[in-house]
Amino acid sequence: MSETLTPATLPAAVDTSTRHLYGWSTFAEAATTIRAGLFGVLANLAWPVVEQYRGDLFHDAGWLTRYVDGPTTFYFAVRECGTAIGTDLDLVRYGNDRTYRVELAADYGRHLDDRAAWTATVTPLDVNGWAPFGTYAGEVAP
Repeated sequence: MSETLTPATLPAAVDTSTRHLYGWSTFAEAATTIRAGLFGVLANLAWPVVEQYRGDLFHDAGWLTRYVDGPTTFYFAVRECGTAIGTDLDLVRYGNDRTYRVELAADYGRHLDDRAAWTATVTPLDVNGWAPFGTYAGEVAP
């Protein structure tokens, strides 16, 4: 029988980190590769925590395919019983043990065209306490 995970027993959250996903292409040219790399980042966050309903990751991959079409920011949360993903922090964080802000960014460097180096920056948010909506870790309500 596995131990029940609570916010107090979860492994320590990672600090903000940036991962290189793909280099020097337009989003349209490398969308599948960029989304796959982004999914890998999310899977790495989820796997140590999610014990039941790991199939949620299938739906998360579908969300990335439908809604990520260039530089963007969204939220991803994990708990023992699954994941949540979306652009509304209050919906994503509800009932989850760990919530992250994920930023997909394009660094165009000195290029004069639409080619960029693509990165994902993951920032853990402290949302375990219930504060008024939109007031977590510097987040501002839309």
